[in-house]
Amino acid sequence: MNDVEVICPYCNIQTELVRSVEIYGEGSDYGYFWKCPDCNAYVGTHSGSKKHAPLGTPANEELRGRRKSLHEKFDPAWKDGNLTRSEAYAILADGMSMPVNRCHIGYFTIEDCILATKVIKEKWGKNG
Repeated sequence: MNDVEVICPYCNIQTELVRSVEIYGEGSDYGYFWKCPDCNAYVGTHSGSKKHAPLGTPANEELRGRRKSLHEKFDPAWKDGNLTRSEAYAILADGMSMPVNRCHIGYFTIEDCILATKVIKEKWGKNG
C-alpha cells in the first residue's frame, strides 16, 4: 500500500491514487494522479516515482488554469538557457518575498499565481 498522504486543500480529505484514464479518458497515458473523490481536484505525480510523489498540491480547474498560464510565462526564463531552473525560481522567490524552498508553481495558490505573474512581468517583461 502507498504511504504517501495527499490531502485535498478544498475538502480536507485524503485523495486517491488514480490512473490518468480516470481524468482524461480512454487512450490517455499520463501516469498517475492524486484525485479528490469529492470535488475532483487533482495533481500529477513524478514519473518513475515508486511512491507516486505529487508534483504539487491538488488543484481545481481554475487553479490548474492559472498554474498552466504561469508556467507558460515563467518557463522560458530558464528553458532558453540564460538561467538555470534553480536560478529562475530564486529570482521569483525573492520577488514574491517567500523562501525559495516554498517557491514552486505546483504549490501556488491563486493569490500566489497573481503575485508571481506581476513579478515575472517586472523581472522578465512577460505580459501578465
